[in-house]
Amino acid sequence: MRLINFLNEIVEIKTTEEEFYKILKEKCSKNLKYMLDNKFYLYRGIHNAKNQFLKFDGSKKRKSAYTKNYYTILFSELLDSWKDVPKRDHSLICSSSFSKSRQYGMTYLIIPYDDTELATGHTNDFWDILDGIPEFNDNYIRKLNGLNGLFGFLGIKDKKADIKKFLNTKILKFYDSIKTEIYDLDDLVHVLNISLAYVFNSVSNKIPMRNTVEELDAEVEKYRDKLKNLKFYDVFNNLLDPKKLNIEVNKLPDLKKSHSEIWLDKPAILLKIGPLNNNIDLNDDLDEILTELLTKIGKI
Repeated sequence: MRLINFLNEIVEIKTTEEEFYKILKEKCSKNLKYMLDNKFYLYRGIHNAKNQFLKFDGSKKRKSAYTKNYYTILFSELLDSWKDVPKRDHSLICSSSFSKSRQYGMTYLIIPYDDTELATGHTNDFWDILDGIPEFNDNYIRKLNGLNGLFGFLGIKDKKADIKKFLNTKILKFYDSIKTEIYDLDDLVHVLNISLAYVFNSVSNKIPMRNTVEELDAEVEKYRDKLKNLKFYDVFNNLLDPKKLNIEVNKLPDLKKSHSEIWLDKPAILLKIGPLNNNIDLNDDLDEILTELLTKIGKI
């Protein structure tokens, strides 16, 4: 599961008990009460964590853990369709599943600042966000590592400038420049077919796998008029649109109640709550913790 890597990335800052309660009272009391009233909690497992109180401010830029950085750069810095989604490269990744979070370290309760917008997808793990998207699945890309692999096999470095240059390149110009140099023509066919799926709004128009450049040239010629002015940016900005990927952005009271991965790029505070006793009811235990917090800041 990719979530383990996200949950273990260090993006938190130590804080004092005094500062924690000050922030809680002034910035987080509405969200805290909502959690208590609706039994909906956000968690993060943190390996080797010792501090009782932590805070997150979104200032630290992070790279994707244990993988290339293509999709993080695409979503956070380059695609306009993602401009209203919390930035993945400045985000705190969490889960609404206590059992999942506790597998990855000390469990912390996440309390976002009031009115913070959070994002969530249709899968338990963001790594699987392309599953069910035919334009990618039909080209053997079901997980984000498949997208990473495609960019890598096409010779693109996982740097913002290189990815931006690729996106701003016309598809046929890129094809003509790389077709005699690429190691595996199948990867070139895949990115062409993804582009055709965008052009025709369907995966039915496909270039078959070919063994020679000459054979591939003959197939590409059939679609030259459709592709001649198209850039890769148009393709990926459209096909990776958050709405198509079933990504929702909402404030906590309107957030979809599921065990999907959740992320935010605005401030939050974290309270160590685990490990909790397996023999007691989790909700009852958290109710007691949150009631105590609300009492302490004078909100009950």
